[in-house]
Amino acid sequence: ELLPRQHADFRRKEYWDEFFTKRQEKAFEWYGEYSALRPALHKSVKPSDRILVVGCGNSDLSPDWTKDGYPHVTSMDFSELAIDEMRHKHPSMQWDVMDMTKMTYTDASFDCVMDKGALDALMATDDAPVLADAVKMFHEVDRVLAPRGSYVCITMAQDFILKHVLHAFSEVLPSYTITITEVPRSKTSPFVPFFIVFTKSTSSSMVQYNGKTYVHESGALRAQWLRHQVEATQWFIMSQNELKQIQVGRQRLIELMASTSALNTTPRYTVRLVDVQARGPNGTCGVFLVPQGREHEFLFATDEGAMELASGAGFSRFLIVSLGRTHTFESLEAVQLELNPKMLELCPDSAAKDEKIPYMTVQEGLGERHVIGNGTTDLTKQLKEKAKKNKKKGGTTRLRFDATYLAFEYHKSMAAILHYTVALSTANSHHKSLLIGLGGGCLASYVQATMPSVTLTACELDPSVVTLAKDFFGFQTNHHLDVVVQDGLVCLQDA
Repeated sequence: ELLPRQHADFRRKEYWDEFFTKRQEKAFEWYGEYSALRPALHKSVKPSDRILVVGCGNSDLSPDWTKDGYPHVTSMDFSELAIDEMRHKHPSMQWDVMDMTKMTYTDASFDCVMDKGALDALMATDDAPVLADAVKMFHEVDRVLAPRGSYVCITMAQDFILKHVLHAFSEVLPSYTITITEVPRSKTSPFVPFFIVFTKSTSSSMVQYNGKTYVHESGALRAQWLRHQVEATQWFIMSQNELKQIQVGRQRLIELMASTSALNTTPRYTVRLVDVQARGPNGTCGVFLVPQGREHEFLFATDEGAMELASGAGFSRFLIVSLGRTHTFESLEAVQLELNPKMLELCPDSAAKDEKIPYMTVQEGLGERHVIGNGTTDLTKQLKEKAKKNKKKGGTTRLRFDATYLAFEYHKSMAAILHYTVALSTANSHHKSLLIGLGGGCLASYVQATMPSVTLTACELDPSVVTLAKDFFGFQTNHHLDVVVQDGLVCLQDA
């Protein structure tokens, strides 16, 4: 009965007055009690700092903080009822009735502005009036903060909230460094609050997330990197909570992002989780590392193949891990060391606390990728082809392609349909086919090599892709195989 009827009620003083009346002086703690926040607060705030707690409500944060050796704490809220209650309970402390979007404190009067859920309540919805109030709050926080002061914000970091607060303190308001860490949470909770510290600084080109540092002069890129880190954490925790129990037959794809500070938005690891059986004879959980370059093979890239591989391994849950194409990996041991914490988190609850996770791979280990071509194109932005090198005499690199081999399951399905169509036709009949999208030209080359009665026209939007197919994949045109550089819709209309 304490919950609002609609999200917008979080912004109404009347709702909070009613809320605190129903609580009957029982403290309400957003996102954790002081004891859980204490380690992070001690790292960010000094006992001598002048502290302002905005949107304090009737939380015990301010009195607990004061008792812990921080004597200069001022607390404010727009609910007069909440402030009267706190003045009665803690008369020696400073309590003010005030709106955090239009504070009356003098400029640079605080070393720390503390916000535990206040921004989340203010930005209960994502519309223009709400954003306007949030911008007012950000500027007020900036105004009352002294040089080198910090705005400490504990938030659930909904996407639109994170977007606006990072934009404000990395692009609009100058000279802030930003550090984000996760607030300790219950293992049963699917949600994680974040502890964000915005610190006034003479150098604002650095941001941090859980100890990882990203440095860039562009505030937009710094904000993008932080949002990407937070979103990856939120997604993983929600997935982890869903996967606590074994569900026989279930498969999930889980992307793990890079643990480095590089702005790389492609997954470092892709984990295919396969739940095989309630009690595996070889243990609860096992991990298989897919050699680089083989991640598209049947056993690793399809549901059927993954289930076949996992069933043979003999574990309750099997984690098949592919290594990201745009990342580098030092060694098998380094990969295991990096992966192990996340693999433990993906183990089901039925795993024993001291149970170790075995890692498996094939004889070739991690394998290798070699970049043989790298370039850019206006349409697809980046071209990078990787393949294994076959060296002949004299050290010249040659790539060999078997035009009769199809590596991808969807190529095999498309080719099977075309084979079937040809087989149903009368003898010596001729077929004209249109392929939308050339890619590396593998499917087109296969049709040319195996179906002499088919004349194929491939339609490709990007001329750079055609060049790539010819230079690196052995693609060649002739009187049975042609390529047109054109939009696929136009090709269909002209066909």
